[in-house]
Amino acid sequence: MSLRLLFSLVSLGCCLFSTASCSPPPPATPAAKSGEAAQRYVPLLKDPDALVRKRAAVALKRMGAKAKSAVPALEEALADTDAEVRAAVAAALEAIDPTTHRAEEKPVSPPATKPKAPEEPAKSPPPPRGSKPGEVGSYFLGPRSSPSILMQRKNDRDTWHRLKANDRVSANDRLVSLPGYASEVHLDSGVHLLLRGHVREFSLFSDMDYLQESAIVLHKNKDVHADLTLQTGRLYLSNHKKDGPAVVRLRFEKEAWDVTLNEPDTEVVVDLLKRYSGNVDYMKGEAPVVTLHLFVLKGKAGLAAEHQHYLDLSAPPGAAYFVWDNKRGGLRGPFKQAQAPAFFAKVLPVDPKKQPGAEKMEQALKSISQRMLPSTDPTTALKEVMQKNDFMQHQLAIYCLGALDEMDELLEVLGDTDPVHAPDRDTAIFTLRRWLGRDAGNGPKLFDLKTSKPGPLLSRQKYTHSEAERIFVLLHDFSEDEILAVETYEQLARDLVSNKVAIAELARWHLYRLGRLQSVSLPSLEPNKFNAAFPRDLRAAAFQEVRAKIDKGELPVRTPLDKPNESTRRNQPLPGKR
Repeated sequence: MSLRLLFSLVSLGCCLFSTASCSPPPPATPAAKSGEAAQRYVPLLKDPDALVRKRAAVALKRMGAKAKSAVPALEEALADTDAEVRAAVAAALEAIDPTTHRAEEKPVSPPATKPKAPEEPAKSPPPPRGSKPGEVGSYFLGPRSSPSILMQRKNDRDTWHRLKANDRVSANDRLVSLPGYASEVHLDSGVHLLLRGHVREFSLFSDMDYLQESAIVLHKNKDVHADLTLQTGRLYLSNHKKDGPAVVRLRFEKEAWDVTLNEPDTEVVVDLLKRYSGNVDYMKGEAPVVTLHLFVLKGKAGLAAEHQHYLDLSAPPGAAYFVWDNKRGGLRGPFKQAQAPAFFAKVLPVDPKKQPGAEKMEQALKSISQRMLPSTDPTTALKEVMQKNDFMQHQLAIYCLGALDEMDELLEVLGDTDPVHAPDRDTAIFTLRRWLGRDAGNGPKLFDLKTSKPGPLLSRQKYTHSEAERIFVLLHDFSEDEILAVETYEQLARDLVSNKVAIAELARWHLYRLGRLQSVSLPSLEPNKFNAAFPRDLRAAAFQEVRAKIDKGELPVRTPLDKPNESTRRNQPLPGKR
């Protein structure tokens, strides 16, 4: 039976029984009932959406020992690609049987070799003749290169401009390869960098949606062949020296690692993903969840990180893979893989059935690259694209506005009152959420409760203080407690008929997703039926449908272990009141 069919049956609240006759089955024992309840969540551990997989693991954790029948599926899920899912799965296994399972992810390989200091520091070669002080390399764009837009600015006060082929790049410049674009930088030291932007239309699974733009800052450092800070996204590092190793100082968050590309043509890929999840207290300034993946694609490499030295890394089938995150245990690995995963490819495989928008997105990438000339203001060019009647170019333009920190423009799209622009509003939500997750400091730039600075939601978008706060809250995930609180859904139902398009659109976004997460059908919230820009009376049906689900006790869905007593329910805060 396919996973899709199993999921559909769970969504309908059905149970399958294998019986030899049509007579009703005997009454289930308590153990059997708890086993059936646990099995409801097993198919969800393989759902394409990482949030669904995580919530399924959390639900099994709440069941404790009653979820023993789900242990095999949970053990398999320890290899999930998402760090948060793996953490939730490990916690569920520990809750089910603490004597057998510790809250750790499944080890894939033995621990690394003992620490050993490098024999001598690397020496970067002198810069080529004619180089200006601070220059460290050049932007490369060949005749067969993939579509490329590399943006550069000196500091946060400077304006963005697009680089031309062979333009020099300097230390301390911020370089951004826009979403979907591949931008190659050849450093004078012989190290090549490929900043690989990504768009969700090419994603092989949902976690890849968090890649978006690739952003770095280069540094001048005579002791290594390359020194850079990876701020977000995907980056390929490769050694193109004539001979010998190349050492790359890789900085991210508060980390500083040395990656040694031991021989020419050695290549390593690094992914840095950032996001807010429901268990992160963004209101108090807690940092988003940050996950880094490092994989040796070709050749042999070494890694010095967190006071450890891993000297014998090699491409598959060797020890090639590390994972790091800021919430659980730091660095893990090296793990062995039989072959390089398809999702680390520079050009991702496209299946028209699974990625129906990929072909049109490829056309959009070429069109916007031709429109956004180095001599034009990039924001102006993207706004002009938004005036065209081309759906996929609209999507890409919105992604790019987020990469360039154009929050005012994104908020304008989110509040657009034209019913035709509903897909643009949905993409603006996607992009704003990823922009907020890029850095804990981005939230206060949008809306700050702690200072007198109003932020664009109040100063330029003309929302009231309560409206601005509500939009800010709805641009984040709800906590686990909020997902189980009736008040969350009551407020979201009221938001559906708000006179502010942005609030109504965000409410639909959350309710549609939460309904799917809990296998609750909400037909009136389907994208082709609900439109936040429609008059309030046309949105009333959606409000009534959600209210009816709440009144019948169908939303939120609870297991017996989840039900709070009435006094607890009355005292639960409204969404966002942490």
